[in-house]
This record gives sequence, structure tokens and C-alpha cells, in this order.
Amino acid sequence: MATKDTKKIQSALKMVFCEEGFINSMIAKKTKLKNSSRIDFSFVFFTVLILGSLALLVISNVRITQKRSSMINEIKALEEQIQKLQEKKTNLESDISKADQDSYWEEKAREQGFVKDGENPVVVLPAANPSGENSQTKNNSGLFKRLLENINNFFARVIQW
Repeated sequence: MATKDTKKIQSALKMVFCEEGFINSMIAKKTKLKNSSRIDFSFVFFTVLILGSLALLVISNVRITQKRSSMINEIKALEEQIQKLQEKKTNLESDISKADQDSYWEEKAREQGFVKDGENPVVVLPAANPSGENSQTKNNSGLFKRLLENINNFFARVIQW
């Protein structure tokens, strides 16, 4: 009987150990599933983090490029302005150097109609234009004079009446 009981105990122990082995294998599988979900979550988190960082870098690079191009255009405009101002400066400097000479002032005085002592001024009249531009202006002024005369004559008649 002892042998039967020991066999029963041994078979029960085998079943417990087998079941325990089964339970242990189930626990191991469950921890593997948890670990794999942690790996998936961390993988997704780092992937999103890296993609977000790349997006920020691309956006900042675009902004920097736009600002750089606007600054380059501004620099070109300022260089053109500097060049114009330098040309103006050289022109003014040459005018200043001319102003020290008597011939410059004589020329300016002659442009305004002044003459030296002992010189006779000569006025050159424009030539008559064959196209009739001068005659047209004379006719216009004559028309205005005639209109005024007619108005004066009208009032003179009204007063006499």
C-alpha cells in the first residue's frame, strides 16, 4: 500500500511541478509581453522625438534662409545707396574746387545776365518758326485782347444807353 501511496504522491508531485512549470512558463510569457510593449512604447516615443526634432530643424533652417535672403537684398540696396552718395560727394567736391576759381563765378554771373564793365550786352531773339507756333500764341493773346475789348465796348454801350 505504501507503494501505491508513494506512486500517487509522486504522480501528484509531477502534476504540481508540471502545472507549476506551466504557470512559470505563463508568467514568463506575460513578462515578455509586457517587456515587448515597453520596447514598442519606447521605440515609438523616441521615433516621435527624433521626427519632431528634425521638423523643428527644417523649419528653423527655412526661416534662417528667408532672413538671410532679405538681408542680402538689403545689403545690395545699401551698397547702391552708398555708391550714389559717393558720386554725389565727388560732384560736390568738384563744385567746391571750382568755386575757388574766379572763372567759375564769372560764368555763373554771365548765365544770370550780368556783363563786365565795358562790354555791350547782346540779346539773341529766337527765329520765327515757320510751323506757326509763335503765331498761334499771338493769335491766342489777340483773341483774349479782342474779347476784353468786346466786353468793354458792351459795357460802354450799356452805360451810354
